[in-house]
Amino acid sequence: MERATHTLAERGPDHAARSYLSACDETGLAIHELLAIPALSHPEETYLAQGGDPALLVRDLTTLADQIAGALMSAANKTKATDRTACLTAARHTCLLAKALR
Repeated sequence: MERATHTLAERGPDHAARSYLSACDETGLAIHELLAIPALSHPEETYLAQGGDPALLVRDLTTLADQIAGALMSAANKTKATDRTACLTAARHTCLLAKALR
């Protein structure tokens, strides 16, 4: 989405440039927030905060993976074939990740 909104901001019609730049900014902020997920950005802190119990961190990661896989599968059902394939492949890998942790 970041690349797509960036492209719109650079190459879209002038009358919509402000909206596209705003959308581009929002994608950057969304990415920033996702990169700050404690279990992903500082797994050692999450692990220690949970008393060093791997089961708790595994639970958190598998829950997150399940939610991401669900969102990807939902997106796949609402897009064109080439995007659908990418979403379903990413969902598959996310499910396999969760399976490996279980």
